[in-house]
Amino acid sequence: RSITTPPHTLKLSVMLVLRSAVTIVAVALLSFGAIVDARPVEYATDPAPQYRIDTTKLPGLDSGLTALPQWSGNMPVGSGNTLFFWYAQAANPTSNNLIFWHNGGPGCSSMEGLFDENGPYHSTDGGKTWTLNPHSWHNNGHIVYIDQPFGTGFSTDKTSVPNEDFIGDTMV
Repeated sequence: RSITTPPHTLKLSVMLVLRSAVTIVAVALLSFGAIVDARPVEYATDPAPQYRIDTTKLPGLDSGLTALPQWSGNMPVGSGNTLFFWYAQAANPTSNNLIFWHNGGPGCSSMEGLFDENGPYHSTDGGKTWTLNPHSWHNNGHIVYIDQPFGTGFSTDKTSVPNEDFIGDTMV
């Protein structure tokens, strides 16, 4: 007796392998600097001022820690949906590394990663006071935390998420 693989399963597997291969090649090229311009980004004005966080108003954050530029908000992504993001500039602003953080699931807010795992600040008393996280990934590059798919965390949804391909397409 022979075991056959349904055609749709085979097509899905091939697509998964192709997407994985493209991702691996892109990461390899980025790590060797083949794609990224080596010059630091310089802005004539404050980029996206509507998303800029006034860190001096974050409760419990020591005034010595408020210099790290950060942006946050809901970015419109078609059909009334939004993706919530939090961007922290690298500790070394001339860094060319850009890191995207998505908590697992899908469906788990990336704010867990930001505040409990690898973000610039940590709290050991339930959010009353914050200290600099010496193990933060912002020491290695600029980092963007994204709540996805729509409806996760602070992201909003007007349409349902039918499958993981849809999630991937909205992130590109």
